[in-house]
Amino acid sequence: MGLKRWLFAQSVALTLCTLAAHAAQEGPAEVLKTPIRWKGVEVITNDFDSVGRIREVAALRAGTLLLMSDPKLQAVCDAVRKELSSSKVTCTNVISATPGGPPDAWYLVEVDIKEREALNCASDGAMGEDLLRLRNAWQEAYAKSMLRGVVVHERVNDRKYLDYDQAELSSLARKIHTTTRSRAGELESAASSCDPGQRASSFYLMNFVGDPQRFVQPAGSHINDSDVGAANAATRFLVVFADFISVTDMHSLATQACRSLQEGGFAARNKSLWLLSASRESGALSFAQLSAECQQQVRNIARTSIAEQIAVPARKLIGDRVDEPEQTR
Repeated sequence: MGLKRWLFAQSVALTLCTLAAHAAQEGPAEVLKTPIRWKGVEVITNDFDSVGRIREVAALRAGTLLLMSDPKLQAVCDAVRKELSSSKVTCTNVISATPGGPPDAWYLVEVDIKEREALNCASDGAMGEDLLRLRNAWQEAYAKSMLRGVVVHERVNDRKYLDYDQAELSSLARKIHTTTRSRAGELESAASSCDPGQRASSFYLMNFVGDPQRFVQPAGSHINDSDVGAANAATRFLVVFADFISVTDMHSLATQACRSLQEGGFAARNKSLWLLSASRESGALSFAQLSAECQQQVRNIARTSIAEQIAVPARKLIGDRVDEPEQTR
């Protein structure tokens, strides 16, 4: 597995929401009982000159071990909000597996992220409850693997659906494929649902159908979905199946990805940068072909980001040398 797939795999499961919310709603409760090694503060803002000052105010030293519920984390956010009293500050986090030790996490501070306009949704389309249960089982299994320190390696198999090297996840992927391969129309209908949960779930399950070209257009039209979870799921699908996207489609998707870099938070930057990086690697699109504004945004992110889920694809995209993590060698 290459660098792109390793880092992307580490970031997908738990970038949709805070870990506390994930644990309460759809993830393993042990996340609240597991000490987390905090790697530092990732600042998401378009005022790039303020990033250093915000990190100083946050004062969360790399390597600090804290439970998710520790009040010191709330104090970090409170300090930033006091410093930026006229801004909208949101504090979240992203976790990744660490073999043989406690999970690692980045503390995310998002500043003045633009509110996206609500979609003119097309339908009340909904998928069956059996599909929703499969989607929940997949995300929970993924999260449990990461919290156990398992580095999750994913790939597209010869049947053109998302698969894993890990036996438990591979078995679940095969089960989802068996169920969804004859229900593509149901997923397409749910992708335009007025319910954002239905939209997000449909894009996650599209990974397992085995007909990726069919879903490029619906996923591409939701890169900038008004719901963060749906946008994340749609763009994730496009990154996983980037090798199946035509050059013409990739140019159109790059425009939407660049918009996402300007407007979105951590999840939007993570997935959009990987999509642009994948297009560069495949030869479909060079960095120089992006708009001047998009190029500058990528350079600023590459210069100021310290979270590998964002910093690595940004630097790869502009052509900087990037060392692979130890686990991939």
